[in-house]
Amino acid sequence: MALLILSFVVVLIVVLRYNTVLLRKYNNLKKKTEADLLASEENFRLLVSNVKDFAIYMLDINGRVISWNEGAAYVKGYSEKEIIGRHISTFYMEEDLEKGEAEENLMMAKKNGRLEKEGWRKRKDGSVFWADVVFTAVYDDQKKLKGFAKITRDITERKRLQNKLLEINQNLEELVRVKTKELTSVFERVSDGILAFDNDARVTYSNKKSGEIHKRNPADLIGKNFWTEFPLAEHTMFHEKFYKSISDQKNVHFESYAPALGIWIENHMYPSSDGLSVFFRDITEKKKSEESLRHSEEVRQLIMNSSLDAIICINKSGIITDWNQQAEKIFGWKEDEMKGKHLNETIIPQRYRKAQEREFLHFQQTEENPFINRVVELTALNSEGKEFSIEISIAPIKQHEHDFFCVFIRDISQRKVAEQGLRLSAEKYKLLFERSPVPMWLISTSDDRFVDVNEAAVNHYGYSKEEFMSLNTTKIRPEEDKKRYLSESGENKPGKNYHGIWRHQKKDHTIINVEIYANDFTHEGKQARLILANDISEKIKAEESLKYSYEEIRQLASHLQDIREEERAGIAREIHDELGQQLTVLKMDMSWMSKRLSAEPSGEINKKINSTLELLDVTIKTVRRIATDLRPSMLDDLGLIATVEWQCEEFGRRTGITTRFIEDMTEFDFPPQMAIGLFRICQESLTNIARHSSAKNAFITMQQMSGELLLTISDDGQGFDAHKIGHKKTLGLLGMRERTQMMGGKYEIVSEKGKGTTLSIRIPFHSMKINN
Repeated sequence: MALLILSFVVVLIVVLRYNTVLLRKYNNLKKKTEADLLASEENFRLLVSNVKDFAIYMLDINGRVISWNEGAAYVKGYSEKEIIGRHISTFYMEEDLEKGEAEENLMMAKKNGRLEKEGWRKRKDGSVFWADVVFTAVYDDQKKLKGFAKITRDITERKRLQNKLLEINQNLEELVRVKTKELTSVFERVSDGILAFDNDARVTYSNKKSGEIHKRNPADLIGKNFWTEFPLAEHTMFHEKFYKSISDQKNVHFESYAPALGIWIENHMYPSSDGLSVFFRDITEKKKSEESLRHSEEVRQLIMNSSLDAIICINKSGIITDWNQQAEKIFGWKEDEMKGKHLNETIIPQRYRKAQEREFLHFQQTEENPFINRVVELTALNSEGKEFSIEISIAPIKQHEHDFFCVFIRDISQRKVAEQGLRLSAEKYKLLFERSPVPMWLISTSDDRFVDVNEAAVNHYGYSKEEFMSLNTTKIRPEEDKKRYLSESGENKPGKNYHGIWRHQKKDHTIINVEIYANDFTHEGKQARLILANDISEKIKAEESLKYSYEEIRQLASHLQDIREEERAGIAREIHDELGQQLTVLKMDMSWMSKRLSAEPSGEINKKINSTLELLDVTIKTVRRIATDLRPSMLDDLGLIATVEWQCEEFGRRTGITTRFIEDMTEFDFPPQMAIGLFRICQESLTNIARHSSAKNAFITMQQMSGELLLTISDDGQGFDAHKIGHKKTLGLLGMRERTQMMGGKYEIVSEKGKGTTLSIRIPFHSMKINN
């Protein structure tokens, strides 16, 4: 009986490496029996002789091998005869031996009773592998150290996959960096930090901004547990929201303060079945602004509602109390320089100050002033001592028991200059025309001859001014554009403006694209047309390049999606084939032990075994569900139609929502990428119905209509405002839209509050290979 119990414990020691749930359940039992298990060297050899996944062997107190199982021979390459009596330093790397790591490990195991670590080890043939090593001190009945039990596992492949994940993340970061650099003229750089986690809070992705906010290298966080890297006390709210979001599978938005960083952070959490993504940003400045706004919102609202340009607040004595940014821009003084000073001693020129002081005193006595609630033009003074023209209006404001004045000022110096320019319009026009950096010319609309051209046109088109004067305007048009030009340029109406894109031909026959702005007017008694021609050839090239970049990004997204699906399919197969088989074998072993322990009087062990068998049943079902969620095998075996039908049945059974699937398709094979794309759209749509719609019925139809495949998914739920949701860029809807576009199809979603939602996908048959 004792031998069977010890066998049961050894099997658990091996299997617990794969299942953390069983580890917690049997940890106490393992601690109780571990000393007894290792006390008998002969029994230990018998118990572990058939375990090949782990190297399990015993050491004496000096670190020499005294027992050796087949797993050790398999992992290390030494037979039992070759290794018995040899020191564990046989397996260590030269550099580790120089550091005395073997002796240090024995000392730590002796001191703590147990030691677990990872490192490089070598085999008999000289090859090396990355090992997960566990030392356990073994004591006799008198609590005297007798030796050590050591378990070594080859985890080289797991380490390689971890490094590969890190490499993929680094490559993705580099790709994002390159694409971001290419589009800096169009897009701003990403301002949000982004972190992605698995369900155990291990970091799977961290972008550059995330590293800047946390003051960490993003690559160093990959594969690390977030709570280990950052003290939990600093992230209590983050910790609670993290697991609540994953548990409820709902998006979470909240703000939190990080004492260690000294900043406020706005967090957006988006859970999924295999983890959670967090978008966050530093909102410290926003918080400070909100705090300031709470103290002065009412005053600022009154000021902004009356604002012209510069806003200056003064008290009843004329002392400045507020000075906005536009006032800083117009006058040149900062707010902290002006607060506490008298308005009359700052922006009012010296020669007007006495008169202004008299006006202010007169207002205090009679409440009459020419500036109150009126717009008046004055001359003001800036920080450089220069005078300029302004419009000024003063509004008295009463707020609770306090009276003050808001002075609204607009810089009209440019307007004054423009008015002066109008008085000298003929000379000014000529000056502006000649010095314009954009090609301009004046033509007679009666005969389409050039009347005048500026220097920019001469330089850009290659003709001299005299040559321009001898040309008809059709001369600068490509031959194939002349007919269109003549048909559209015949009408002349004074005051009418024209705008359009045309092609012009230079003297050297180079074709350029120009943006034309034209205005018809009367010039010296004759009908004329002033034309401004802005060369946009480079702009058009840039737009074409941008369009090409968009297409490259879409192709990249499609490629990454394909890689993800392949990885999910591979993981699903491994989970189903490897872990599923191992759990089944474990269940058979447990059943075998249960039958042979049925005669045990107390029945306690049978209860434990029956409880374990129930847990194994649940675990096997969970493994099957996870594998199916990752990639339903029937999609490859039975095709899209059967898989969607199965999915509807499973969804209805799981959620209680009545789900119907109707298909009207002739027999043909969907391309693999299209099949998985349509399946994922159905899967995401049903998930959204379960989460958000509160529907009782859901409907999926797939049919052929007018050379197209039409997929329709609808429900009778509460619906939503489709226009508003479109501006939120929700990831689920965005993902379905992208999948549809990758298949060459059209995506449409129609919803109304209280009337349900309908999603329609149309894919032309020429986008798929049909096998009739």
